[in-house]
Amino acid sequence: MNVFVTGGNGFIGANVIRKLVEGKYSVTTLVRKQSNLKFIESLSIRYCFGDLLAPETYDNEIKKCDVIFHIAAFNQFWSKDKRNYYNINVNGTKNILELAWKYKKFLIYTSTRGTLGVSNPPEFSDENTQFNFHTKNDYIMSKYIAEQNVEDYIKRGLPCIIVSPTAPIGPFDSKPTPTGRVLLDYFNGNVKYYIKGGVNFVDVEDVALGHILAFQKGKVGEKYILGNENIELYEFFKKMEFVSRISVPKIKIPYSIALSASYFFVFLSKINRHSPLATPQKVSSLFNRYSYCSSKKAIEELGFPQTPIIESIKKAHSWFRQNNYIHD
Repeated sequence: MNVFVTGGNGFIGANVIRKLVEGKYSVTTLVRKQSNLKFIESLSIRYCFGDLLAPETYDNEIKKCDVIFHIAAFNQFWSKDKRNYYNINVNGTKNILELAWKYKKFLIYTSTRGTLGVSNPPEFSDENTQFNFHTKNDYIMSKYIAEQNVEDYIKRGLPCIIVSPTAPIGPFDSKPTPTGRVLLDYFNGNVKYYIKGGVNFVDVEDVALGHILAFQKGKVGEKYILGNENIELYEFFKKMEFVSRISVPKIKIPYSIALSASYFFVFLSKINRHSPLATPQKVSSLFNRYSYCSSKKAIEELGFPQTPIIESIKKAHSWFRQNNYIHD
């Protein structure tokens, strides 16, 4: 079976491709000519050199494939140019949708848990929890708009399934992602403080397998949260301490101070053009446990695995160390 993958050199994409290759799928991935292919170049796959915003560069590949895994996204918690989020996440997805509709292709669309709402308590949030605009994060808003476009095509008859990962961790986080950067900062001894709050973490290799399970077992038109453990930040740091032997931070920052500091970090970033250490949206999300949720549906309907997060941390730590991201 011929599979077309966007974002194949990204964190989730690189792991999805590996699972596809293991499953004997024939894989073609869309990458830019300037993309870093170091961590997928050893795989038996084909490259389509093009641009998500230029559909003519991959039209023929979609025409030839059997299924599309649209994973590519602009996934940063801050950007000096907000248009990046909407150009890539919204317009890029429109291009994929139009070609999938044109050639009647099956589509697995990678969304995010953030496009769903937050229940009270947050850990009861599931695929039926309506988005309640709990954040003004441009990444989440752009993905929400894109997902609405996907659902419009589903209503028109496009065979499509939506998967919504939480915060994945594990190997091949080469950029790294915002979540991976937190781990890397910790492993390098740069995390000195923490705030009250929590995140739903998931093993990235489970997420990769979840994409394939959605294609194999999922119901067209359905959405599946790909998550695992709802963990308080301090407890997560304790797990990282166990793996890395680096002590957990001792200083707990009050929410009001962390929020005020985040506004200052964003102000500085506009001057020095560097990504801020935190944003008000991220601080609020962590404190209010906005990513907490239930993956019961994916577990029951897809057989979605639940690798213990301590094992995921071990894999991330090993990969970062082997690839010289960790400074002794």
